[in-house]
Amino acid sequence: MLRLDRLRVGTRARSHAFPELALIAAATLAAELALGIKQHTIYKSSGTRFDIIDTAGEYCIFFATVIGAHALIVALSFYLFKQFLPNRRRPLIMLDFYFLFGTAFLISLAARAKLTSILGDALSLQLIRGLGGGDLLAALVYSLGDAGFAVWIACGCGIFYLAARQVMRLRGSQISDERVERTPRRHIRRWITALSVPALLFAAGGNKDVRVALDRFAAPWLAYALLEFATDFDRDGYSLFSLHRDWQPFDAEQHPFALDRPGNGIDEDGLAGDYLHRAGGEFSSALNFGAERRHVILIVMESTRADVLGARWRGRLVAPHLVGLASAGVHSEEAYSHVGYTRPSLKTLLTGRLDPLTPGKSLFSEFRQAGYRVGVLSAQAEDFGDIAKDTGMRSNADVFIDANTVRQESWKVGTTDITRNLDGRVLIRELARHFGDRERWAQPTFLYVNIQASHYPYQYPGTPQLLPGRPVPRTEIRFENRVWTRRTYWNSVAYGDWIIGRLVAQLKRVGALEEGVLLIVADHGEELFENKYVGHGQRLNDLQTRIPFITNRKNLAIPRPVGLSDIRELLLHAAGAEIPPPRAGGAIFQHTADLNRPAEIAMVEAGRRRTVFRLHTGEVLYEEAGRQTSRGLYQRLSSNSRLRRKADQVVRMWERERWIRHLELSSRAR
Repeated sequence: MLRLDRLRVGTRARSHAFPELALIAAATLAAELALGIKQHTIYKSSGTRFDIIDTAGEYCIFFATVIGAHALIVALSFYLFKQFLPNRRRPLIMLDFYFLFGTAFLISLAARAKLTSILGDALSLQLIRGLGGGDLLAALVYSLGDAGFAVWIACGCGIFYLAARQVMRLRGSQISDERVERTPRRHIRRWITALSVPALLFAAGGNKDVRVALDRFAAPWLAYALLEFATDFDRDGYSLFSLHRDWQPFDAEQHPFALDRPGNGIDEDGLAGDYLHRAGGEFSSALNFGAERRHVILIVMESTRADVLGARWRGRLVAPHLVGLASAGVHSEEAYSHVGYTRPSLKTLLTGRLDPLTPGKSLFSEFRQAGYRVGVLSAQAEDFGDIAKDTGMRSNADVFIDANTVRQESWKVGTTDITRNLDGRVLIRELARHFGDRERWAQPTFLYVNIQASHYPYQYPGTPQLLPGRPVPRTEIRFENRVWTRRTYWNSVAYGDWIIGRLVAQLKRVGALEEGVLLIVADHGEELFENKYVGHGQRLNDLQTRIPFITNRKNLAIPRPVGLSDIRELLLHAAGAEIPPPRAGGAIFQHTADLNRPAEIAMVEAGRRRTVFRLHTGEVLYEEAGRQTSRGLYQRLSSNSRLRRKADQVVRMWERERWIRHLELSSRAR
C-alpha cells in the first residue's frame, strides 16, 4: 500500500513522484473509460455511423493515445501545481494535488456526463453556445441546472482529504528536505517523454474514427486544443492537429471548409468545385398594400414537434385545439426549421434570412411601415441572443410584453435571459388587457405570440397536469427515464395547446380572425431519447427540425416543403401586400451550430427526402420519411453517383449561405 507519510525526497527516492502520479492518472482515467463504455462514446455499433472503432489497430492506437495524453495532462498539472507551493513538504503536496486534481476531474466528468445525456454524442462548445444564444457561460449554467452534483463531489473528496490529513498527523511524517541533483540526462528523458505524446496524437489524428473517439475524452481533447492553437500559424482556425488538417498552415485563405470565393477558379473548401454565386432573392425597398389589409396573428410554440398533430398519450389526444384548427384550416406535413436553435430560427422566421447578423427588415418593421399596430406577447426574454434587437421587435412594437418586462412574474428569475420564462396564462391575461376589445382591432394589427410551455425541462411551477402521471424532475431527465420524460414533454405540449385554445377563443370573440390570418408554427422540434439524447440542435433529422404549420387561410399557397425563411413572404402576401407570390417549392437548407463551422449540413426535398452531409466525419446520408436508405463517405463516392450529386448540391447551398453572410459582414464593416 502506498504510504504518503513514508516517502523521502532524496537522491535514491522517487523524486519525480512517478508512482503517486501514476496512481491518480490510472484512477481518473479508469473512471472516464467506465463512463465512456456506459455512454457508448468509446465505440458504438450503428448502421448510421462510420466514426466507430472497430479494428484491432484502431483499438491499440486509441488506448495508447488516451493513456499517453492523460498521463501528460496529469504530469503538467502537477508541475504547475508545485510552482505555487515550492516550499511545501512532499506528502502534503501530493495529498493536496490528489484532492484538487481529483475533485476538479470528477466534477468535470460529471458535468460532461450530464451534458452528454442531454445533448448527445454530438456534444461540442459550438452546440452548447448555440443553445445559449451565443453565450457559452449562460448555456452551461442552464444545461447543467444547479450545482448540486459538484457540491456532493467536492464534499465527498473533502471528507477523504481531511481523513488523510488526520492520519498523517497521527502517524507523523518523517520527511527529508534533501534535494535531488537534476542531471542533463534526466531533463532529456523528460523532454523525450513529453514530446512523444504530441507525436502519438498527430499519428492518431490521421484516423478519423480514432480522432472522433479521442475528442470525447478530456485529456486528448485538451491536448488537441492546445496543440491546435500552437500550430495554427495563420490563425484561420485549422492546424496540423485539427480533425480536418490544414496542410497549408501559413495560408489563411486555404484550409478545410474555407470560404469558397465564387468564380476565381479555386475550390477553397475542397468540396463540389469552385462556387458560382447567383444573385437574387433580395427584398424590395418598399411594400405596397392593397385596399384591404388583413390582421396577422403569428403564434410560435417552443420546441414542438410536427407529430403533435394526432399525438395521443394513453388514448388521450395531446393537442385537441391544434387538431381542430388544422382540420378547419390548412396544415403542412413538410414544414422545417433551418437549424435546431431558438435564436437563429426566430430571426429567420421574422426576417426571411438565415440568422441575420445585422439588424434589418423584418415583419415588425414592414408591418409598422404599412400602418399596422404591432403587438408582442412573448413568454421568453426576447433579448436572448439579440432577437429583439436584430428583428426590430421592441423598437417597432406598440405593445411589448416579454419575460423581461414583467420579470417579477417569470418562472425563474435569473441573471441571464435564457433562464426567464412566463407562464402562458400571463399571455392570456395581457391579450385580454391590450387586445380584448373590438375597438382595439379597428386598425390593421400584427400580433406575435411566443409560447414557452414545452421548453426543456418541460415542467415549470404552475404547469397543470393535463395528461395522466406526475412530471419528471429535471434531475431525473435521462435515458433510463425516457418514457417518464416523454410523458412530461407531451403534458407540456398539451398545456401549450390549452393556452392556444384560450388565445384563439379571445381572438374569435373580438373578430380578429374573421378575415385575419392566423399561423401557428414552432421554432424547431425536439428529440426525446429516440437516439439516446434529449433536446434539439444536435442533429438534422425530422424529430429536431420538422415542425407543425397550421393556418386558418385555406387559399394560402404553401410551398412543399416550406421553411421558416418562407414565412415572411407568406404572411405579407396573405395580409394583402403586393409582392411576388411565394416560391412554389424547392429544397430547404439546414445546418447545425455555426454556419461557418457546422458539424452537419443538409437539404430537405419534397416527400420528406433529406440528404445530410456530416462535415466532421465526411459521411453522407440519404433519408426518406425519416428512414435512412443509403449512405457513404464523400471522398469515396463516384462523381456520377446519385448520392455524390446530392451531397454536392447540399455543399453549394451551404456555400451560397456562407457567401451571403460574408457580404453582410463586409457591408457592416464599411
